[in-house]
Amino acid sequence: MRQAKLKRVSRKSNNPIIDRVIFGVPDWNRTSGLSLRSASLYPTELRVHLHSSLAPWGSRGPSRRICRVRQTLYRGRVVTLHIEDNHWEIVEHRAAVAILATRGNEMLIVKQRRPAVGAVTHEIPAGLIEDGEDVLTAAAREFAEECGLGGRLELVTSMYTSPGFTDELVYLIRATDLHPATGTPDDDEDIEVTYIHPRALIEGAKTGAIQTSGPAIAAAYHLLLEQVERG
Repeated sequence: MRQAKLKRVSRKSNNPIIDRVIFGVPDWNRTSGLSLRSASLYPTELRVHLHSSLAPWGSRGPSRRICRVRQTLYRGRVVTLHIEDNHWEIVEHRAAVAILATRGNEMLIVKQRRPAVGAVTHEIPAGLIEDGEDVLTAAAREFAEECGLGGRLELVTSMYTSPGFTDELVYLIRATDLHPATGTPDDDEDIEVTYIHPRALIEGAKTGAIQTSGPAIAAAYHLLLEQVERG
């Protein structure tokens, strides 16, 4: 199969991992890793990544420089879809926050219908971090919008939701000393706020009786650990 050489470089990238961003229909020869088929289907934006990679596990060899070609297939409001090296499908996703709040030994849950999974889910309040926001500011805004609550906020941890194909990063925030707060809910949100014991959420997810999310399960286990540590 003939291979593609990228025609022109548009600009240097500010991302230290991305050496340059390339636009335009590729110029064909044998020196690139982009195939004729993929380039003709998606003649849009291409990013060439240059980075260091460790030698294979167990090897004492030096690290090496690897060139990767990433092509953008779709850009949306929340996600961007890339294909890397004509093989890896990668979803670039905006970072988000998820808030763990409690009432006694129960955790606050928002119930809402999620079109992506076609079900009503039991999740902790969560939302995207907007441009210019820091993590705790985003958490305060989302907590007020979804639940009409505020509180003292503290970062617990962060996690990639599914690093096999997306870079979506979620920050888990602990909310204490709760008080009423004013927020403006999104027009398309229909949310019911309720409380559930973390063990009930975990068992419901295990049996399939409850549809939930990874951050909610992480929050449930964190809350159980808090309760154990308190004795």
